[in-house]
Amino acid sequence: MYKEILLQHIKKAKKSHLLWLKRVRHLIQELPISEEMIPLNPKECDFGRWLYSEGIKFNSLPSTSKIILEIINIHELIHDIYFDIYEIYFIETKQTGIFKKLHFTDKQINKDRYATAVECFLELEDASNNLIGYMDAFEKSILSASENLLLKAI
Repeated sequence: MYKEILLQHIKKAKKSHLLWLKRVRHLIQELPISEEMIPLNPKECDFGRWLYSEGIKFNSLPSTSKIILEIINIHELIHDIYFDIYEIYFIETKQTGIFKKLHFTDKQINKDRYATAVECFLELEDASNNLIGYMDAFEKSILSASENLLLKAI
């Protein structure tokens, strides 16, 4: 019973990360995205909230501890990479009034900074694919673990 719930939570965490990544893509495409829709802090995004509340508990199991540590490291890296994009879109382009809440700029991001943002996003996508790969491995470990072993982690 617990295993099924945990597997649902893992799938939900993966989906929330992919939604976060999609929002970053929309930011680079200059679609209206507010700063709050893409949390900078790795503990404030939906994936991070799952990771640091439920996921981290599996650090105590030998079969999943290395996977969880990799997931934590990659997730931190993802947010570090995103900071460079965040800086371009939310710090360098100071905005006023309603335009500050929605990502509409009255000045264009210059071509060099846009190229930097795209380069960072490609790096972010690679790290994200790596994260999803480790989440898939974590999911397989959970599938093969006994219910009793999983209950020991909580």
